[in-house]
Amino acid sequence: MVYADPSSTGPNIVLWTAIILFGSSFACLIVSFYLRWIRKRTENKQAQLEAVWRPILYAIVAGTVPSVMPTLRKRDVPHFGVIWLNMYQRLRGDSAQALLDLLLSLGITQVLPKLLSSRNTDHKLIAFMLMTALKDERATPLATTLFDHHYYLLSHTAAKMLMVKTPEAAIPMLLSRITQLDWPIHKINTLLNLAPDREQLAHFLSIAIDTAPVSHMAALLEITFDQTETEFGTLSRQALKRFPDDADTITSILQLTNSYQFLPLAAAACRHRHPAVRCAGLKALINLGSQHELTTIELALNDDNWEVQHHAALAMIHNPAMTPEKAQKLLQSLPEGSARLHLLEAMYHKNWLLPENWYAAEAV
Repeated sequence: MVYADPSSTGPNIVLWTAIILFGSSFACLIVSFYLRWIRKRTENKQAQLEAVWRPILYAIVAGTVPSVMPTLRKRDVPHFGVIWLNMYQRLRGDSAQALLDLLLSLGITQVLPKLLSSRNTDHKLIAFMLMTALKDERATPLATTLFDHHYYLLSHTAAKMLMVKTPEAAIPMLLSRITQLDWPIHKINTLLNLAPDREQLAHFLSIAIDTAPVSHMAALLEITFDQTETEFGTLSRQALKRFPDDADTITSILQLTNSYQFLPLAAAACRHRHPAVRCAGLKALINLGSQHELTTIELALNDDNWEVQHHAALAMIHNPAMTPEKAQKLLQSLPEGSARLHLLEAMYHKNWLLPENWYAAEAV
């Protein structure tokens, strides 16, 4: 029977480990150099095309079309597209149309479908953006499938195309995604700004508020206020009819508008079971400047939540019916505690209480 020599096992393991680590490091170095070379080649190609095409694009925008155009190879279309889009997105009217005419004259529309099916996401994005600018119908079916693509720019471009071509399909799709992390409200608002028919947009917002779950209400109301402020009152009442006691819905409405029609809601919110809603109601009373809610505010001043007491004190001081004399009388009627301190602080910042009288007034 033959036995392995234990004394040779350790050095062999060390040797092979060193070889594997060296090989891995060398492979990483080669890959790094290759990627750097690819990037450098791409940058050089972009610079060469810019040197040729940017002066031509400027001339076309200025109204001078060169009699002879350089040849644009198919493989250079993605790089040219970057240059073209960079200029086109800053133009409007006849200048933008001149650039669109250039794309047609160069025959780029024949290359775009192949680029659109490319495995290269950047090439697909460039093709999609060019087809969107051209309002090319061939990209519309694909736009629906790319609507939720993980690449932000690609999904945004798909949504933009659908908003331009078929807003009746795109608007509900957008509104159904308002609670997804990759569809923030500012992005949705940017896309909804493209809606050509504001009445149609208000109609779809109404449907969404009538059918969406309560978790969507706050975001839907914010979008409604940004997009169709004139319809905000009607659609807000719609939301309240479905969810009359939902804290987020009530808070959103009171935070978004200063319309006097929401005074009853603000007063009722001051008695809500959630402290955040009571605070929102008191803030709304400050913004609305109502003279008829002193009793409601005084009750909130005695709330068991310190933040509600703080906002109640501010609402009391900013109420048009309140005077320094009334505030002083109210202060004297309050027992020792945080409510008294909040009112005292509010009076001080309102200059209704001189600094040297702070402690004297607190001792009353």
